[in-house]
Amino acid sequence: GEGHNSESIALLKAYRGALYKFCGQGLALAVVLAEIRKIPKLAPGLLPVITVFGQVHQALFKIRLPQYMKAMESSVLSPMFSSSNAIKGAITQFAKMEANFFSSLKKGFFALQNALAQGPEGKATSQSDREEAQCFEHMGTKMAKALTAYASALNDFVTDSERFTASMKAIIEKIPGPEDQALQGLIKYHNLLKMQTLPLFQKMLKEIAQAAPRRAQYAFIDHWNGLATSVIRLEVHFFDAVMKNMESILQILQ
Repeated sequence: GEGHNSESIALLKAYRGALYKFCGQGLALAVVLAEIRKIPKLAPGLLPVITVFGQVHQALFKIRLPQYMKAMESSVLSPMFSSSNAIKGAITQFAKMEANFFSSLKKGFFALQNALAQGPEGKATSQSDREEAQCFEHMGTKMAKALTAYASALNDFVTDSERFTASMKAIIEKIPGPEDQALQGLIKYHNLLKMQTLPLFQKMLKEIAQAAPRRAQYAFIDHWNGLATSVIRLEVHFFDAVMKNMESILQILQ
C-alpha cells in the first residue's frame, strides 16, 4: 500500500503541518495586535478592526481548520494509503476540499473589510514621552517578531502546497483519461501563488515589520493602528485573491 504513494503522503503531511502553523501564527499575530487593549490610556483608541481580526483568526484556527484537517484525513490521506489506483480520486477530493476550505472563510473576510472602514470607538489619552518611547520599543518589537514569524509561516505554506500540487501533477500525467480541468486549475494557481503573490507579500510584510519598532513623529496609538491596518489589508487582499481562484475551481468541479 504505502509504497505507491509514499512521496505524496509525505508532501501532504508537510502541507497540513504548514497550513496549521500558518493559521497558528495568524492567531498569534492577532493576539499581539490586540495587546494594546491592556494599556488603559490607549485601549479606547484602538481600531475595532483589530478586534474583528482576532475573532476571524480564532474561528479559523479553532473551528474551520480542524474541520478541514479531519475531512482531509478521511477523504484524501486514507485513500492514498490504500492503493495506487485511489490516487486520482483522492487528488480530486483534495481540490474540492481546499477550494471549500478557502471559500468558507468568505464571511469572516467580509466582516474584516467592513470593519476596516470604522474608526475607533473612543480616544486614547496622551502618554508621557517615556511611556511612548517604551511602547515603540517594547510593543513595536513584539509586532515585528510576530510579523516575521507570520511571514515565514506564510512562505512555508505557499511553498509546501505548491510542492504537493506539483507532485500530484506528475502522478496525474501518468493516469490515462481526459485532462482534469479543476486539478489543472489548482496546480496552476498554487504555482502562481508561489511565483508572483508570495514575493510581493513577503516584501510588504518585511517593510511593516521594520517600521514597527521605529519611533514615529506621531502618537504611538496612531502608529500602531496604521501598521495594523496595513497588515490586515494585506491579509484581506491575499485571502480575497485565493478565494476568487478557489471559487473558479469549485465551479469547474460542480
